[in-house]
Amino acid sequence: MIETLTRLHWMDVISTDLTRTAEFYRSVFGWRMDDAIEHNGLPYHLLRDADGTVVAGAEEIPPHKGPSTWTLYVGTADTAALFRRSVDAGGRIGHEPYPLSGWGSLAYVLAPDGTGLGVAETSPPLGGATGAGRLIGAELQTPDPDATGKFLEQALGWRPRTGAIGGVRFDAGGVDARVLRGSGGAWIPVLAATTYAETVDAVIRDGGVCERRSDGTVLARDPFGAAFVLREPTAVLPTGSAG
Repeated sequence: MIETLTRLHWMDVISTDLTRTAEFYRSVFGWRMDDAIEHNGLPYHLLRDADGTVVAGAEEIPPHKGPSTWTLYVGTADTAALFRRSVDAGGRIGHEPYPLSGWGSLAYVLAPDGTGLGVAETSPPLGGATGAGRLIGAELQTPDPDATGKFLEQALGWRPRTGAIGGVRFDAGGVDARVLRGSGGAWIPVLAATTYAETVDAVIRDGGVCERRSDGTVLARDPFGAAFVLREPTAVLPTGSAG
């Protein structure tokens, strides 16, 4: 395992209706959307919380490329080295670094099961918000949590914690990441709901949907299909044996 953890710390939403999506997250979390900067020749917006801290990115895609989705990113000071570790661990490069105007670059790696994570090499580091909606965890469903977990250990240095029921749980640089057994899909951000009931009500009121789960969290989707999990920051998740 590598000595230094690669921290999970950034996210962006790719939306088929960016204006409406920005209105939704402003209503739910109080985020505001900046004017566009350039990423790979396309407009890319930064979302800021009530304190002005950058909390997430946002980019628009044509409707035929939907549905909307969240992408999660790990931070690194050396994208090329992270690419080498990923390939050595059985993964592959999703796309080479694209410049993010004024910040650095964003890239993408794929685990052996095909699920991907973004790679952010930026200065200053993106993320770091402390208010409502901040990134406090992540979830992934995959048919083989153990194999995916080995990739995350070898490529990113994530460290196993006491196991999640039906999967593997990791310290992703101070963020809780759960790899669960399931049919497969994409990483989903776990966001802080500092006023839990009010946040759930706001999601539903503004056109999203919510599903309460047995572990006390809520699986939510925005009006255009992007999934995220709501959790109280102090909540303790149920644990079991890893694997």
